[in-house]
Amino acid sequence: SILSFIDSILDEDVANSFSWWAARMGLLIGLNLFIGGAIYWLFKAAGVIGGDDEAEATAA
Repeated sequence: SILSFIDSILDEDVANSFSWWAARMGLLIGLNLFIGGAIYWLFKAAGVIGGDDEAEATAA
């Protein structure tokens, strides 16, 4: 994981500090929101999410 790699290159004092763990949690949440948003955008662009309901009704 990206955050584990960052942990391995940080100084021991920084890696064990409370502020780093709070920042790490914020980075984890931000990274998950970004990836989720990118997946949502890709599905929306493909028409899987929020497709036109009229097109489905006329196709049937």
